[in-house]
Amino acid sequence: AAYAHIQQEIDTLNTIRAQLKQPKQPLQAVIKLQDQLRQTEQQLEKGRQRERLQWRDRLLAEAEDLPGGWKLIVRELPLDDAEDGKELFNMLRKEAPEGIFLLGAQMPPKAMLWFGMGERFQQETGADARQWVKAVAGHIKGGGGGQQLFVSAGGKQPECVRQAWEEARMLVQDMMK
Repeated sequence: AAYAHIQQEIDTLNTIRAQLKQPKQPLQAVIKLQDQLRQTEQQLEKGRQRERLQWRDRLLAEAEDLPGGWKLIVRELPLDDAEDGKELFNMLRKEAPEGIFLLGAQMPPKAMLWFGMGERFQQETGADARQWVKAVAGHIKGGGGGQQLFVSAGGKQPECVRQAWEEARMLVQDMMK
C-alpha cells in the first residue's frame, strides 16, 4: 500500500512537471505561477474599482431630483458580481447622503437587487429599505434582507429585475407625497 501511494505521488509530480513544461525546479515554477496569479488578480481588482468609480459618477450625474432636495437613482446595471453592487452602493451613499438608490442586475441564472439610502434621507424620513425589498422581491422570485439603510435580494428571474425596481420607485415616490 505504501509503495502504491509513493508511485501515485511520483505520477502526480510527473504530471505537474509536464503541465509546467518540464521545469528543473517545479516548486519554483509553481511559486512563480502563484505570484503571477496574485498580480493578475490585483490588476483585475483595480480595473473593477475603476469601473465602479465610473458607474458611481454616471449614476450621480443621472440622479433624478425629488422634492425636498432628495436624489433618486434607479438603474439596472451590467454587473456580473453581487459584491460589485454592494461596493457601488457604499460609494454612492458616501457621495450622496440625500440619495435613494434602487439598483438591479441580471446575472443569469440569478437576479440581484440593491436598495438603500443615504443616512440623511433615512434620518429625516424614517424610511426602511427592508420594507422596500420585502414589497418587491417577489417580482424576481426571491427574497432578501439587510439593514435599514441597505438591503440586497437575490432571485431566480433575472428578466424581472426592471419590474422590481420600477415598483420600488413607485413606493419611494408614494412615500414622498
